[in-house]
Amino acid sequence: MIVKKDSDIISTYTVDSSNFKGYADAVYIPETVEEACQLIKENYEKDTQITFSGAGSGLAGGRVAQGGIVLSSEKLNKILNFEAERKLLTVQPAVTTGEISDFLESKGFFLPPNPTERTASIGGNVATNASGSRTYLYGPMRNSVQAIKVCLKDGDTLTLDRSVEVPNDGTNYILKTDGNSELRLPILDYTIPNFKHAAGYYYKPGMHPIDYFIGAEGTLGFIHEVTLSVIEKPENVLGLIIFFDDIEKCISFVEALQAKKVEYSDPSYKTLADVNPRLIEFFDFNSLNMLREKYTHLNENAQAAIWVEQEIFSNEDEIIGAWYELIGEYTELIDDTWAAQSDDEHIKFRDFRHTLPEKVYEKITQNNQYKVGVDGAVPPGRLRDLYHLIDANVNKYELDRVIYGHIGNNHLHGNVFYTNENEKHNAQAFYDDTLEVIISYGGTVSAEHGIGKLKIKYLYDMFGEEVISQMKKLKLAVDNKLLFNRGNLFKS
Repeated sequence: MIVKKDSDIISTYTVDSSNFKGYADAVYIPETVEEACQLIKENYEKDTQITFSGAGSGLAGGRVAQGGIVLSSEKLNKILNFEAERKLLTVQPAVTTGEISDFLESKGFFLPPNPTERTASIGGNVATNASGSRTYLYGPMRNSVQAIKVCLKDGDTLTLDRSVEVPNDGTNYILKTDGNSELRLPILDYTIPNFKHAAGYYYKPGMHPIDYFIGAEGTLGFIHEVTLSVIEKPENVLGLIIFFDDIEKCISFVEALQAKKVEYSDPSYKTLADVNPRLIEFFDFNSLNMLREKYTHLNENAQAAIWVEQEIFSNEDEIIGAWYELIGEYTELIDDTWAAQSDDEHIKFRDFRHTLPEKVYEKITQNNQYKVGVDGAVPPGRLRDLYHLIDANVNKYELDRVIYGHIGNNHLHGNVFYTNENEKHNAQAFYDDTLEVIISYGGTVSAEHGIGKLKIKYLYDMFGEEVISQMKKLKLAVDNKLLFNRGNLFKS
């Protein structure tokens, strides 16, 4: 066990990518699962707050301790097993998404949701139900998690596997821990959005209780092992970056793609001769302006852009023809379309997408600015409303902005920047006003970044006290002292 008590070192563990800062008495870095579970047991008995810490790439303050100790997963970083035949990969929590991607690439497989940040840890990805560009087709991290192992408050461990049915008595799921103790988890009863959503505890009728822990933001225990379902790489992937001379036509194009969507599980998926992307990513005019600093050949008339990828198993000529026919219906800039099919070309497209958040960070640091970013998503049919809501509120509060992100999931990142106190006030008002309307649409206040400690008010606004009390009932069933990741999700 490695222990850090120097305040300067501790401070590097009590901050995340949101720049939210906290404090702790010490950082403990177990080198084995047994050490981690024993540390939890001993500190729980002493009523010490325990904050589980991943790589620090979160944007909601989830790993930022507010007292007590930090348990860092960084030494639990092994790839444990890969079963190509069953398409299952088992890893410890500190393995990064980049390491997983590189490992699977060498075996001819990939992790479906493709979380964007390569330095993020898989434990943090599971704890926040992370998403990525391919979530449009494959769903979020939850859909790829087959099994997890969790350290509980008494040092015992719990194994949850989707292939193993868990009995219930109509009121509680009845689980057996690895130490053969009984653990009862209440069956909740509320409705969550039936689209991309990462706010509060997940619940759907008939679900497996593993889904309580995925996206729970460390409030139910320490995930020390994850088994993931992976997919074989297709022989060919078509990538396109499409430029639009009009924002309304761009949104209409996305709606046309959504209307054509065929799910990956559909028997016809691999025999299609039509457009069916696995990702749809959006760049607004200001985003393109940022990117022009590096990509100087971008057409100056482009008002927006869309990046898509489609897996091709057959009918290649027909699929490519269908894309260009559809593109021609919605933009005058069809001749500016970029196409990619080789691995090197796809990497360049991904770099184009990843350059944008880098440019945002660069803008903030160079201009001594701060950023507020909306992470909401809306139900089908409200995409255009979402874009115009963000656009109108930006103009109302006279803020500099970029809007980009996972438009296929009706999920846009509306980022605004501020420098002084007046702009800060306006940025907060923009955020509040935008989320209030998103909630009124039946949307979610967080589609992928979670609630953490920074968005608790909005979780309560979205669900109300009655549903929050149900969530807390689940929390108390596994953490009756409220010591795990205190400050996440709940006001107290």
